[in-house]
Amino acid sequence: MSDTNLETLCIQYNHIGDEGALAFATALVNNNTLKALDLEHCDITCEGWTPFSKLLCDASSVNKTYMSNHTIQKIPGSGVADALVNEYLVLNERGDKQQVAMSKILQCHSHFNMELFFEWEFKVLAIMIKWFTKAAACETTYEQKS
Repeated sequence: MSDTNLETLCIQYNHIGDEGALAFATALVNNNTLKALDLEHCDITCEGWTPFSKLLCDASSVNKTYMSNHTIQKIPGSGVADALVNEYLVLNERGDKQQVAMSKILQCHSHFNMELFFEWEFKVLAIMIKWFTKAAACETTYEQKS
């Protein structure tokens, strides 16, 4: 699904279950156009929402968090099932995707290992200062719109 201009996909009432949810979450990994995926009444359990949490914010590394999906803003059906998915969707509603990525990185990786940067001495200092200056403006707590 990475080479499409599709922005909304409605598949409600299809009873895809957790297996179908995993298939959609996997297919959307490299997608940067889909903004809404309607999965209402698709028989997805709490376990089935886990792949969407990882799709929206893969916290396994800073790079994977940065490369996560920052485009999908709405997944009707996820409401009660997964608060973390909904938190990431609210974040994704922001227009500046760099800011969204920074917020997710700050939220998931609060303890950067700065020793890696010391090896480069002052070669990346200006880049780091610029990044942390921008990151200072990021919010790390979010309220869902009603």
